[in-house]
Amino acid sequence: MLSSRGRSMASENERLSSSSNHQSTLIRHGSTTCRSEGSDDSDDDGWRSKDYEDALHQAGFGRFQYALALICGWANASDAVEILSVSFILSPAQCAMNLSSGEKGVLSSIVFVGMMIGGYLWGFLADKNGRRQVLMTSLTVNAFFAIVSSLCQTYWWFLLFRFLSGVGVGGSIPVVFSYFAEFQPKQHRGKMISVVAFFWMCGNIVAAALAWIVIPRDWGYQSDDGFDYPSWRIYITVCTLPSLTSAILFFILPESPKYLVHRGEEMKALRVLSLVYSINKRSPRYCYPVKSILLEDYNSSRFASERSVLQPQGNIVASCLKGSLSKVLAICVATISLFRPPLTMRTVVLSVQMFTLSFGYYGLWLWLPTLLDDMNKNGGSACDRPPASNSSSSDDCNPDGTANIDDEVYKQSFITSLSNLPGNLLTILLIDWTGRKSLLVASMILSGVSVLFIWLVKTTTETLVMMCIFGGISVIGWNVLDVLYTELYPTNQRALAIGFLTLVGRIGSIIANLAFGALIEEHCAIPILTVAAFIFFGGLLAIFLPNMQGKPLE
Repeated sequence: MLSSRGRSMASENERLSSSSNHQSTLIRHGSTTCRSEGSDDSDDDGWRSKDYEDALHQAGFGRFQYALALICGWANASDAVEILSVSFILSPAQCAMNLSSGEKGVLSSIVFVGMMIGGYLWGFLADKNGRRQVLMTSLTVNAFFAIVSSLCQTYWWFLLFRFLSGVGVGGSIPVVFSYFAEFQPKQHRGKMISVVAFFWMCGNIVAAALAWIVIPRDWGYQSDDGFDYPSWRIYITVCTLPSLTSAILFFILPESPKYLVHRGEEMKALRVLSLVYSINKRSPRYCYPVKSILLEDYNSSRFASERSVLQPQGNIVASCLKGSLSKVLAICVATISLFRPPLTMRTVVLSVQMFTLSFGYYGLWLWLPTLLDDMNKNGGSACDRPPASNSSSSDDCNPDGTANIDDEVYKQSFITSLSNLPGNLLTILLIDWTGRKSLLVASMILSGVSVLFIWLVKTTTETLVMMCIFGGISVIGWNVLDVLYTELYPTNQRALAIGFLTLVGRIGSIIANLAFGALIEEHCAIPILTVAAFIFFGGLLAIFLPNMQGKPLE
């Protein structure tokens, strides 16, 4: 009788145990009970082996991702501050260093030359050595050389250190989006990347607000031996604070678990994901229900071979040369792979779009304070301006070498910075509803039309309104591109691909600023109409891009 009852109880226990596989598994550690969602594919010990997307889903979505969005967003804002601050120092630098319009064009474009080189190099290193280390290093490089540039009294030294600062800026832009996207579950990825992109507007506002607060003031220091540190140089130094604080914040963050899985470092990835789990679920890390991740298709011998190639041996000089050549060769080979199927069409289309949007946005935005200042003084449209003198004794400069800038310019620039807010909010709300491609096409086509009206309007107020419309619409295109180029490339090529695309964009920015510097006085309509045509054409090409919405990252 007891035996029969015992068998009955055992049978009931087995039934309950089997049922729990479809509900949940309770694991007790001391006084703490861990609950993990059950699954049919659970292992014998109750823990499950999952692919990366499932493992990330088990880590949850919540406080960690929101905190990461703030930190990565602030890093994105720091890049915006560094780039857009150039537009506010062009006129003061012209008077202090007696610059021509062509030299101002070189100064406004030199940061993009640095970014072009830096983005490519840092992106390659991020795919080989990890995202977090590259972010910390590049942000520090940006801040350090920007501070040094503020101390330089001659044009060529100033130009050199602005270039080196741009090398640092070029590192964080492609890597920060790769790093952030690899922590996002697929159902939240588009919206969350748009949130990080939103911070570009915040950087734009910070740059304009600081310029409004600092540059018009009679602050600074001047020594008897000719060393001059006026308010516009102080402004450059203050603009490095976002980069410095971002570098410190990344010091406390973990490496991307997606990158670690791709490199075959399963246990490190699990430790990072268990940290994400503990923060999101407010539960101990040992309660994380995934103890094994299905590794991606990687070849450990290939990575070992790459490391041996990149580590020089033997004679120091010969080894350094060999190591440098190997790195250049490795970058070239990796870049060529971006143009091989199935990546060929997406790389070509995204390259064209990055070039056209960068040409238009940075060409107009970095010269906006100069255009507004001329319009405030002379009236008329953006292109109705008398020939300007290249001398510092012109109406734009005071006898003491300081700039004679209408304070209204800083207020107007601040307003145009705020105009990005509606576009950012619309992107966050619409990107997972309308889809990436349709939003990108609409944004770029409407941006091109708005630029055409900048040439047609006749008053300062009308120009300001059209610039606000252009800023609010074009930022949607930027935000969608930030999502697309993180989704369209696999993990082992993502940072390099973004670095290459930003390189193409920087080429567009450089050409735009040189063109505006050379043509703004005599043939203003040419660069403005070119901007309108380029952006319109780039928008039409978006129809050739594949759709990755709702799909896991490769």
